[in-house]
Amino acid sequence: MFETIWTYIVTQVDTINLATWILLFFISILYDIIYTKSVLYISKLDATAAANLSVILYVIMAYGTINYVKNFINIIPIVLGAWIGTYGILKYEKLKYVKWKKERKERKRLKK
Repeated sequence: MFETIWTYIVTQVDTINLATWILLFFISILYDIIYTKSVLYISKLDATAAANLSVILYVIMAYGTINYVKNFINIIPIVLGAWIGTYGILKYEKLKYVKWKKERKERKRLKK
C-alpha cells in the first residue's frame, strides 16, 4: 500500500503548482486560527462572532477541498498548514491566558 501511495506522489510531482501550494499552506493556517477563535466564541456564547467566523470557514474549506479534489497531492500543504495553524494559535492563546492569570494574581495582591 505504501508503495502505491509513494508511486502516486512521485507521478504527481510534475503537476505541483508552487503558487497554489503556498496559497493552500497559508489558507490552512488561517483556517485553523479562525476555527480556534470560533470555538472560543462558541464557548462564550457569542452567536454573532461565531456565525461570522463559520461563514469564513466554509469558504476556506470549499477552496481547499476543490484544490485537493482536482489534485490529491495538494493535501500536503493543507496538512502542514493545519498543524502549524493549530499549534501556533494554541501557543498564543496559552501565553495570553498565563499573562492574564499573572495580572489577575497581581491585582488581588495589590488589593490586600
